[in-house]
Amino acid sequence: MKNKLITAITIIIIFILFCAEEIYRLNSNVVLKIVEPTIFQIDLNGNRKTDDNETICIPEITSYTSDIKKDRHEFSFKNKVSDRDLMALGYLAEEFASKTLLNKDVDLHFTGEKNGACRFANIEINGQDYAKTLVDKGFAIKDNTPLNLPEYEKQLANAKKLDFVILNHKNNKYHSPDCKYAKAASDAVVILRKQLSDKAVPCKVCLAQNAANTVNEILKPVPTIISDGNIKIFLTDFTRQLKPDKSCISSVCQTLVKNITETNNNIDIAAYGWESVPAVDGALSDAKKRGVKIRLVTDAKIPQDNHYPDNNKLISLSDEYSTDFNSESKMKTNYLMHNKFMIFDNKKVYTGSMNFSRTGLSGFNANSVIIIDSHVIAKLYKNEFEQMLHGKFHKDKSRTTENENMQINGTKLSVFFSPQDKTIRNNIIPLVNNASKYIYIPTFVLTHQELSQALINAKNRGVDIKIIIDGTNSNQKHTKHHILRDAGIKIKTENYAGKMHMKTMIIDDKYTITGSMNFSNSGENRNDENLIIIENRSLAEFNKDFFNYLWIKIPEKYLHTDIRAESPDSIGSCSDGVDNDHDGKIDNLDDGCN
Repeated sequence: MKNKLITAITIIIIFILFCAEEIYRLNSNVVLKIVEPTIFQIDLNGNRKTDDNETICIPEITSYTSDIKKDRHEFSFKNKVSDRDLMALGYLAEEFASKTLLNKDVDLHFTGEKNGACRFANIEINGQDYAKTLVDKGFAIKDNTPLNLPEYEKQLANAKKLDFVILNHKNNKYHSPDCKYAKAASDAVVILRKQLSDKAVPCKVCLAQNAANTVNEILKPVPTIISDGNIKIFLTDFTRQLKPDKSCISSVCQTLVKNITETNNNIDIAAYGWESVPAVDGALSDAKKRGVKIRLVTDAKIPQDNHYPDNNKLISLSDEYSTDFNSESKMKTNYLMHNKFMIFDNKKVYTGSMNFSRTGLSGFNANSVIIIDSHVIAKLYKNEFEQMLHGKFHKDKSRTTENENMQINGTKLSVFFSPQDKTIRNNIIPLVNNASKYIYIPTFVLTHQELSQALINAKNRGVDIKIIIDGTNSNQKHTKHHILRDAGIKIKTENYAGKMHMKTMIIDDKYTITGSMNFSNSGENRNDENLIIIENRSLAEFNKDFFNYLWIKIPEKYLHTDIRAESPDSIGSCSDGVDNDHDGKIDNLDDGCN
């Protein structure tokens, strides 16, 4: 009787907590998008989508905007300010609005007025009147007159210093702010010059006279390939490759083909998924014809996944293959075989964060690939591969031994596999706890609770921490980046079409951590993954330089702003032919691109 009573009370408490959470969700007003600094899309019904009747405008005042289609003539004439400077003011005002309101819960006080799709309401954030804050910062306008003139003049001075251009996403051509061709583009956005890809093309009309100087001002790429003894690392720069392709002209693809071509006896492939690239498929087919034995392990669910449609083609090339399908456990089948590695002739390993797909092999996504020429390292990977090939996946595998602090021509390497090694808890967090200078993290996702707390602790003791997170995952349920931001850690949301797909950490010019494992609970405790910790100063500095290059290219406003993966803010995403946010809609068919 007592046990039944306890059970009943427990159920009632859970029900009350569920109801309380649901009531809070339905009554929260989260700002989903900044249309202009006084126009917002706010989630009024808790579904995390923008619906009809959810566009909210501030009454009585307006603000500046970077929208190139905006008519600024009347304000410009009255206040003797150029259209270019007003556009720059708009950039600053939007940056302020994003930092203040985006993804935050606000209080709304509706006035009862409505104009077209816009409902008017006063907004409060943390008890502060947002409209007053906008006035105080010099970003408010009334009757074409700037309010708070002293602050307005300060912001105008800051705006005049901004070095920006207008980029047409579709043709990758950029223009001066006053160019008539810029304003005629249907898919154009204001962008800081330093953020331009070095492949961006200057307009021959508006930038003809100083095109050479303009190009020189663009932030130049840093090295993306380094070789140190038997270790070679490739980094792919997603700011330069705004559309995926199957041409195999990238270094990561050509190197993969070269290694396949040079293999004499056997190739073992652990592939989360496979999308055919003709040069790679052809190299594997030729290898099979000359007697090379090809074995494969892959994830069970991927053949039904449209992102990797060619698993069956790879299976047809394989002499043996296995998947993590478990007839006795749907839960285990739902775990991921998330590795992306190949072993050539039991002596060389090609691994990292890159999936074998056109978005990976073309350099459209940002990835880290490492090639290690070592029988010792290859043996570790082969042992892991053999277990999976013979049906042992996830928690059924045995732990690899003698895998730490191996010396490869002066470089110290440790190799770990999930889930048996508990790598974040046992190996990464201790390095974070001992960091003294900096920790830089380019990553697809960061959801691991203990790791997040370790990073906060490191920040509190003075360690410089910077994180770049993928735009798609900045809005996922378990992300910890909001908590980390609130703790004062600098986190930028990337704003390019391709994914920030690295799973890398660089510490104190000493350690580079890289592999297939996301910094998540699933990555550590459920999925099949591999991760390498490298102790080598030159390799760490190489990775650090690339991270800093990306950090500079991503504008400061994305320290506070999370973007939609398919939107004008995500450079190239509305013209790349890719469903970047996985909602079944591509480019201009996606709501975010309109």
